[in-house]
Amino acid sequence: MRRFVWSLGVGIMAWAAGCSEGGPVQVEARDGPAIRAEGLETRYAWVHGRDSTVHNADVHKLVVETIERELTKKGFEKGDTAAAGFWIEYHLTRDKETDASVSAHGIEHPVGTVVVRLLDPASRRVIWEAYATARILSNAPPDERKKRVEEGVHRMFQRMPPRRVERGSTN
Repeated sequence: MRRFVWSLGVGIMAWAAGCSEGGPVQVEARDGPAIRAEGLETRYAWVHGRDSTVHNADVHKLVVETIERELTKKGFEKGDTAAAGFWIEYHLTRDKETDASVSAHGIEHPVGTVVVRLLDPASRRVIWEAYATARILSNAPPDERKKRVEEGVHRMFQRMPPRRVERGSTN
């Protein structure tokens, strides 16, 4: 399994909780070798439409819109759940957590981590995931906070598996 590790600062939960910004953005992503070789189907659908840990509708909207914008830039289309080639979900940490769904040992995520997962609809297994963590200053202007979130999500999706290209297609 190929693993990609990168740094980035998102801190959406820190923003939602009114915490502070500082330090570098940290990002990590993982995918399976078959995904890199074959690419992903073009259509995606959201599962778990609203993360139950997000108590701020504006934060939820920012996260979803930013992720969808990145997917559109990469040539993916939003569709219904039944026709999707992959599903997408996200989670925001509010407390230090261990993610046991990733490995037997779990991965600990600090407060302010955004976890994005792509799932295979048939098996419901994770086929790609990325994490972004950062802190955002409480006195930072809203535009600066938004820019930091958008930068973090953008950097996460730079390592996303490519879209599947049909044979004979020029795309």
